[in-house]
Amino acid sequence: MKVSLSELSVTFFVLFFLSVALHKTNYLISLLIGLNVQSLVGISLLFFPTVFLILTYICSRNKEVFALGDSPLVLFIFFFVHILACVGMLSGNQPVVIFTEYWTAWLVFLSFLIARDLKKWKLFEQKFHIMFYFFSALVAVGFLFPAEHLSEFLDKIEGITTASVAYQISQILDFWPLLFMMRFFKGTGLKNKVIAFLPFVIYLLFQVLFLKRAPSVRAIAYIATAVSLYYYLKGLRSFLPKVFLFGSVLFCIALFLTPEKLADRFMTPDSARQNETITMLEQMSVPQHIFGKGLGGYFYNEEVGGATAVDDSGKVGKYILHIGISYAYLKGGVVLLFMIFILYASSIFRALLHLHTLTAEQKSALCFLIVYGVFRIIEGPFSTGAIFDGMLFGLSLGILSKKSFKDSFEN
Repeated sequence: MKVSLSELSVTFFVLFFLSVALHKTNYLISLLIGLNVQSLVGISLLFFPTVFLILTYICSRNKEVFALGDSPLVLFIFFFVHILACVGMLSGNQPVVIFTEYWTAWLVFLSFLIARDLKKWKLFEQKFHIMFYFFSALVAVGFLFPAEHLSEFLDKIEGITTASVAYQISQILDFWPLLFMMRFFKGTGLKNKVIAFLPFVIYLLFQVLFLKRAPSVRAIAYIATAVSLYYYLKGLRSFLPKVFLFGSVLFCIALFLTPEKLADRFMTPDSARQNETITMLEQMSVPQHIFGKGLGGYFYNEEVGGATAVDDSGKVGKYILHIGISYAYLKGGVVLLFMIFILYASSIFRALLHLHTLTAEQKSALCFLIVYGVFRIIEGPFSTGAIFDGMLFGLSLGILSKKSFKDSFEN
C-alpha cells in the first residue's frame, strides 16, 4: 500500500504531539511502570519532537524552506535569532540555555511553515480530542505523586497541588484552545457544541485545582473572544444580547463556583513579576537595551523564585522571566520586541480587515493570537516546558500570513 508524503506529514505531526507528551511525562511513566525512557535512550527527549516536526515539514506539500511568500519580517526575525545565538556564545552564556532557546525559535518557525497545510488543522477537529482526553487522564494521575524535586519534603507539601507531578506535566494540555475553537467554528448542533466546550471545562478545572489565576482568566478569555466573534459574524442584531447573556453566565459561574483559596489569590496584590522586569532593565546597558543580551542572556536576581547560578562565581540570576515581553526584551532588546510586535499586530490587523471571509482555521488563529498576545504582559513566554504554546503561536501566525491569505482566496 503506497503512502503519500502528505499522509506521512500528518502522521509525523501526530508523533510530534505524542513525543512532547513523552518528554513531559517521562518521570510519571517511570513511577507507573518503572521504565525511564530518558535514561534508556541516553539523550534528551526533546530530540524526538524536533525530529518529528522537521519530518512533518519535509513531507508537507508547502516545504519551500525560504519561500515565505510575503513574510520578509519572519525571515528577519529568524536570522536575527541566529545573530543572538552568536552573541550569546561570544558572551560566554551557558551553551545549554542557548541551545534550548534556539530550539524554541525553530519550533515556532517550523510551525509557521507548516501552517498552510489544512490537513494539520483538521486533526484539531476530532483526532486530537481523543489525545487530549488521554493526556488529561495522565495529568489526573499525576496528583497522586509529588514533584520529583520535592519528593523528600512530603510533610511540607501535603495539599499543595502545584507541588505535584500533575502540575509539572499540565502543559501537555496547552493545545486545548484549538480543540475548542476549531470544533466551535465548524460544528453545528448541540452535540458538537458540547464536544467543543469539553476541553475548556477540563483545562479550567485543572487550573482551578492548581489555584492559578492568569491561566484561569486566559481560558475564559479564549471562550469569550471566540463566542463574541461567532455572534458578531452572525449579525449585529443578535450580537449584543447573546454576548451579554453569555457574559452574564460566565460571571455567575466565576462568582459562585470559584474556590475560596483561588478567590483569595485574586484579591492578593502581587508585584513580583513587575519588580523582576525592573531589576532586569536596571542591569542592561544602552546597547543591550537596543539589541539585547543574546540567547542565554541573564540578569542577577536572588529575590524571585526560579533563580539559579548563572556564572562561575556562583551568583544567582535568571535566564527566563515571568512576563513574556520582558523575556523577548532580555534576549533581543527593542529590536526583537518591536519586530515580534509588528509581525503579531500585522497578522491580527490583516485578519480583521478580512473578517467576513476568514476560514474556520483563520478565525481560530485570530482568537488565539488576540488572547495569547495580550496575556504575554502578565504571563511567561513559550519555552521547552511549554512547547504547545510555541507551536500554536507559530501555526496561528502562519495561517494568517499574507501568503496564506492569498492561497485561501485563490482556492
